[in-house]
Amino acid sequence: MKKFIVFLLMVGACAFLYSKVRNLWVVPVPPVQRTNRREKAPTNPPLHKKDAPELLAAGEALLEAHRIDEAEKLFQQAVTDFPDTYAAKRAAFHLAEIYVKCKQVSKTKEMLAKCEGAITEAEKQRLGQNLADLQRGIRPSAEEPVKPDLTYVIQPGDNLIKIARKHDTKAEILRLANNLSRDLIRTGDQLTISYAYPKVVISKSQLKLFVYFKGQMVRQYPVGIGKDGLTPTDNFVAGEKLDNPAWYSDEGVIPYGDPHNILGSRWIDLKKDSRRTGLGIHGTTQPETVPGRYSQGCVRLLNNDVEELCKLVPEGTLVEIRD
Repeated sequence: MKKFIVFLLMVGACAFLYSKVRNLWVVPVPPVQRTNRREKAPTNPPLHKKDAPELLAAGEALLEAHRIDEAEKLFQQAVTDFPDTYAAKRAAFHLAEIYVKCKQVSKTKEMLAKCEGAITEAEKQRLGQNLADLQRGIRPSAEEPVKPDLTYVIQPGDNLIKIARKHDTKAEILRLANNLSRDLIRTGDQLTISYAYPKVVISKSQLKLFVYFKGQMVRQYPVGIGKDGLTPTDNFVAGEKLDNPAWYSDEGVIPYGDPHNILGSRWIDLKKDSRRTGLGIHGTTQPETVPGRYSQGCVRLLNNDVEELCKLVPEGTLVEIRD
């Protein structure tokens, strides 16, 4: 019995000593601090929102730098967020100027109505005239680009017409901007994307037709004009272009290829106030009449010249006939 009691005392002593030694070896762990999950993290202070005058000023600066798309967004924000303010009305005026150059009649009219009271009489008349010219078919500021030129890398499967449609311009303009004598382009080459329309000037005294692009004369051709002053001095717009045209003469319709059809290989219609005038720029089967004064009022070019001209002049180009 004594031995059993001694055994129990020894076991208890060993257990007590083990607990003391274990406390010396184990590193105490600090208690976990619980956080309130509902507590929100600190947030950054809200960004300053531009008011109408700031949006207008920033948009006008972008407009000066020819960053049209960015300026348009700021002007739209001013018109939408701050209607009826003076700055918003000025922004609407700038939008109207952008839209009329992009040939967007309905948007131009909408912005023109919103800028009332914030534009001068001269600005109103100029914008109204540009809108009227647009509705008649004349492209406003024919020699001025709507947007700055871009550089495009030609992709597999591209052609001039496809690239022009992709960038909302004309294949004729791409030919002028890149001085292309033919439509052959190569994958990987760089192409200048331009939005500037050419202008055609016909001098009756010089018997020459001039093509201007970005203010520079890039082509000139000898022409034949109307006898006895039948070719009028006026401004026209290049309309429909025809290959191998029939001639609607006083004697009836004479098909292309008939010896009596004198129109040659191409026809460019000349319009006035969106209406056909009966006048045109065309080729000829009588090359000896170029240069000269023999026609019934139309402007004649040699066939090779008029074929090249058709590749450079898109519909909507301003054609000025001067003395």
